[in-house]
Amino acid sequence: MPDNNGNPIAIHELAVAYGNHRVLDGLSLDVPASSITALLGGNGAGKSTTLSALLGFVRADAGQIAVCGIDPGADADAARRRIAYANITVICLAAVRSALRTSPKSDAPNSRGAATSA
Repeated sequence: MPDNNGNPIAIHELAVAYGNHRVLDGLSLDVPASSITALLGGNGAGKSTTLSALLGFVRADAGQIAVCGIDPGADADAARRRIAYANITVICLAAVRSALRTSPKSDAPNSRGAATSA
């Protein structure tokens, strides 16, 4: 178990590979209590793999994970009961599409960033 210094989520030197492809290599992360944390990165950066390991869906090849002191690799159900998560990619895309459909063309910025007028 990593030393979580009182943080409900502690990840230390996490490594996960799918076959010969190493997706995570030495990720360390502490999430303090009462915080909201976002994982941002491009396709293939390891965001989903990190969450999958945190929830016990994927086993780490190396490193340690603790969710409220519980190793999700050893007791995934107990770890999942103590964490809330959301995949907001779909929510964000839906919000952007909705905003684009409803905003009047006169308020849309032109290539210089200024609003166009009708």
